[in-house]
Amino acid sequence: MRGSSQSILITTPPTTGADCILTSRRGSWSVITPGAVRVSKSKEDVTVTCTKDGYEEVVASIPSEFEGWTVGNIVFGGLIGLGVDAATGAINNYPNAFQVRMTPVPGLPVLAVAPPRAPIAPAVRQVAATPPSLGIVGSTVTRNSTGPGINLADPYGVFVNGVAPRSPAAAAGIRQGDIIRSFNGRRVSTFEDLDGFAIELPPGGSVILGVYRNRMIVDVELGL
Repeated sequence: MRGSSQSILITTPPTTGADCILTSRRGSWSVITPGAVRVSKSKEDVTVTCTKDGYEEVVASIPSEFEGWTVGNIVFGGLIGLGVDAATGAINNYPNAFQVRMTPVPGLPVLAVAPPRAPIAPAVRQVAATPPSLGIVGSTVTRNSTGPGINLADPYGVFVNGVAPRSPAAAAGIRQGDIIRSFNGRRVSTFEDLDGFAIELPPGGSVILGVYRNRMIVDVELGL
């Protein structure tokens, strides 16, 4: 079986700093662009709504696609394995990155930096606070992984598929193809481990990541 959640990198050209809310029957998630957000997989599309001062509100749909690897799951796991994957959404997948193109409001100047907003009352619809984002789009390394993971005697960690521009990971020099193996000395076995450790970091905190790169482990300091 595959995981029931995945990361999606959201960008909003030609601007940044847009507030985006992703929703489906499985939940609601928010992100400031450019940024990576982890969502629950489903056979249904995810609706993304992005807003920013000086730009028109945009509503788009992130498509859910059936993954071909499920044929192998039927062979090796039988109909029971397929049924579990279908129930959790694991047989479906969203694109690793999605672009929501923003359009300036006609006749209004587009500000490079949005002016301070006055405090407002909470909206009727409540959205859970977004956990700290490292800006990493990745996947869990397994024994069947290809690429750099095949050189590991003990395959585990997070394979970096992409890094959001101007994110903490980009500032720290994390690269596509890196494999994150530890977080302040704690073993990172899955992407969920990395997400959980990141939530524990206070704003402005820093962490030492153990990164497998060029067949060796290097320490990379990353600050939020």
